[in-house]
Amino acid sequence: MLRLRFSAVAPSAPLVNRCAYILILLLFAAVAYRHTFLDAADPYKCGALLRDGQWLDSPELEPSRRPFQNWQPPGCMLHEYKGPEIAICAGSGKMLFVGDSTIRQVFWATAKKIDRDSAEKERATIDQHGDITFSRGGSTLKFIWDPFLNTSTLYDELRVYRESADSASVEKPPAGSGSGTGSGTGAGSGVSAENKKSVAMLIGGGLWHARHIQLDSLKHFKDTINNIATAAYPLDSTTSGKSLPLYRDDGIKDQIFFAPIQEPLYDELSPARAVTIVPEKIDQMNEVLENLPPYHGLKVLWSYSNMTLGQPEAYGESGLHVVENVAARMADVLLNLRCNAKSARRDRYFYDRTCCNDYKPLNWVQIAVLVITFAVLLVVAFRATRGTPVITPARVRFAKSIARQRSQSISKSSIESVLAAFAVIFCCICYCYLADRTQIFNKVQKQYTNFDFAVFLSISLMLGMLSIRGPPTHTGRRRSESYPGTSFQQSFLSRSQTNEWKGWMQCFILAYHYAGASNQLWINEIYQILMASYLLLTGYGHTMYFYQKKDYSFRRVAAVLIRLNLLACILPYMMQTTYTSYYFAPLASFWFLVIYFTMRIGCRRNQSLRFLVGKIIISAVIATAFIHIKGVLSAVFLILRFTCGVNWNVNEWEYRLGLDKYIVYVGMLVAVLYIRISAVISSPQIRPNLATEMLCSYFGTIRAFFTLAALVTFPVFWYATRCFPNIHDYNTWQPYIAWLPIVSFVVLRNSTKSLRNYHATLFAWLGCYSLEIYTLQYHILLAGDTRGLLSTGIFKGDGTIKNDRWRDLIALTPIFIWMSWRVGKATRTITDWITQESVANGQMLESTEMHGGKANELRLPDYNNGIVGQRTTSAAAAAPAQKKLRFVMWLKDVRIRLFILLAILWFLNITYT
Repeated sequence: MLRLRFSAVAPSAPLVNRCAYILILLLFAAVAYRHTFLDAADPYKCGALLRDGQWLDSPELEPSRRPFQNWQPPGCMLHEYKGPEIAICAGSGKMLFVGDSTIRQVFWATAKKIDRDSAEKERATIDQHGDITFSRGGSTLKFIWDPFLNTSTLYDELRVYRESADSASVEKPPAGSGSGTGSGTGAGSGVSAENKKSVAMLIGGGLWHARHIQLDSLKHFKDTINNIATAAYPLDSTTSGKSLPLYRDDGIKDQIFFAPIQEPLYDELSPARAVTIVPEKIDQMNEVLENLPPYHGLKVLWSYSNMTLGQPEAYGESGLHVVENVAARMADVLLNLRCNAKSARRDRYFYDRTCCNDYKPLNWVQIAVLVITFAVLLVVAFRATRGTPVITPARVRFAKSIARQRSQSISKSSIESVLAAFAVIFCCICYCYLADRTQIFNKVQKQYTNFDFAVFLSISLMLGMLSIRGPPTHTGRRRSESYPGTSFQQSFLSRSQTNEWKGWMQCFILAYHYAGASNQLWINEIYQILMASYLLLTGYGHTMYFYQKKDYSFRRVAAVLIRLNLLACILPYMMQTTYTSYYFAPLASFWFLVIYFTMRIGCRRNQSLRFLVGKIIISAVIATAFIHIKGVLSAVFLILRFTCGVNWNVNEWEYRLGLDKYIVYVGMLVAVLYIRISAVISSPQIRPNLATEMLCSYFGTIRAFFTLAALVTFPVFWYATRCFPNIHDYNTWQPYIAWLPIVSFVVLRNSTKSLRNYHATLFAWLGCYSLEIYTLQYHILLAGDTRGLLSTGIFKGDGTIKNDRWRDLIALTPIFIWMSWRVGKATRTITDWITQESVANGQMLESTEMHGGKANELRLPDYNNGIVGQRTTSAAAAAPAQKKLRFVMWLKDVRIRLFILLAILWFLNITYT
């Protein structure tokens, strides 16, 4: 049988690195060619949004679901606008809709985005063949009933538009503007709709020309289009309508958009309409729009026609009007065209609206990161070319001799390895920036299908099964990487087993994010349980370490926190996000500190089971109070905001912390019980009592009972969670019930010797870098901070994994995994470098001070010349070297180095924009 073998250390690094470099270069060459040449005429995807697109959820792709909710323009992400966003986009102006019943549908779809209940009530009472004004929440919409596009009201609006087209007046909100409560006359807006300028104008017609004008209907329609263009634009206009320029503060500025004649479903038309509305007339009128000369300047929304092309389900019963979902996406296309680039200048987060939008320019922090990256790469390349080691063999031998005298080890890391590690991390975040914060790569929307999700999991499971192996058979190597002790102690939740657990959970989480399965209740529940599993392993692992190693040193705390947060702290400055957006790192850091202080306080009495369990219970009560008492977390975040310049969402973190507030303590209790039980089994004679005797005598029976209980728990838990109607109800119970399937899995995974000793090496290898995989997925595999998907834009298809995105996956996934591996190794190197003590320097200084006048018998290394210094003749001559060593030791003290790092982060937070 074919077996895949993975090492927790790494594959063959040189070969893998060369292949990765070649793949990255080829990928960047391909996407740069597409962006620079093929997309040169439409760099911001405005033309793509105007002209093209496809349904990712058309009925033939997923018949069981409600269709026409996910419209995908080529290469960009469409944002679904809400009421407040529309109000910000319109400012003191209004959005104008002019035309027939097809345009009225888009008007009402936009109104429902502002206030659905009010829009539905007014739609039922207002005369359909008349003008309508809808004002709510600071937004004003106006519809002019003009199916022939020739009323004086329309031309008055066009005249105002033309007069203000070339002016650059600054918008000033009118006095008394605010949330409106009325309709019909724009009540509550402070200014009537007639006096507000139109920030976007959607015009459409032609069906009435086809139906009611029997002779020369095409000529009448063509004259209508010419008159509109002449009234709206100067004769010397050269705007083609295929590409829209973006302006810094106002996006594409005020625009007139023309809707193509909506081709009806001819078989469903009423007999009266079917006689005159025929395909020939509709095609000829659309051909007029398609052949408009450039000086007309009209932007025709051909994407509206593509929404109904070959989609009979997109029409209502009349065969003339579209269903509500299609009308809503038509409104979104209009709003994305007008509002995306404008909103990007106002909103902190705008990465889920990449159509007709450009990313913010580089700020000084991002420029500094790019400069530092280039400088570090030059230094690394220069030192590699010279081939001169910073630590000479003579210096290493001398340091080792001192280390042997003090019975301590010496760090083998060198400045080259540290610089290389920084180069890897900086190059990675630069790649993240180019991929997810520029237009070089395309960004597309997610669409969940059962088939795609099943394919992800099936491939992962198949590769994992092929990599299963047992314990090593050769001698001289420990069978388990777990803590030392008895054979029972070695096999329970060993390092390879926990890494395997993290690995297959990470595969599920990647499939969950990539397939867009967040709206699937049962998948979302599994996702929540897996995230809780990470925290249980956090509680278990750190409790085991503190209990057995009794290492509560500052260096240990610093090493864990740096390892968890290094990448998550650097990325926000380059990606213009927040530290808490990569929420697993801060979540794990918070619970690590909780575990540390729980175990640290009164640590001398941790051997007492009652005392330790009591501390855990008290810690759980305090943590619950900290999370849920109103004002406590808000006060902490307020202090951080004023002192450190961070702006974190309090409500989100109350939710994140409260969702799994007890699972860490379950992990701690599992660790304590495991240590106690293993101690009793290995040495039952130490404290013989009834419980000890029963445990030793009936251990097999007890294990069988808990195994059976674990088997029963899974179906019972699954059946019980089916009773929750939505994810919010499930989340209410998550803190109290999530531990049941997790602990059951722990019991089953360790129920037999074979299950304990065999593991999937692929999953175990991925588990070693699960933190980097989870963090980097935001920008390398996904896009828009997991809201969309990254795409090369080279391949075309229907948006599914089967017929389209599998090629992008093949190109992007190896780079993603390779970077996660390299960043994981680099993070460990930097963590060791920051938290290690300078053994050689420190011990030479100690030896010099201890021997006093015998300092002339020591050789002090000369770090400037890179050679071992000559023998000094007196203690006085050694004084300058001692001062220098003290200064070096001061810089290499862990606390000083961490203080410097925190000071740098504080400065960046205060000055960052």
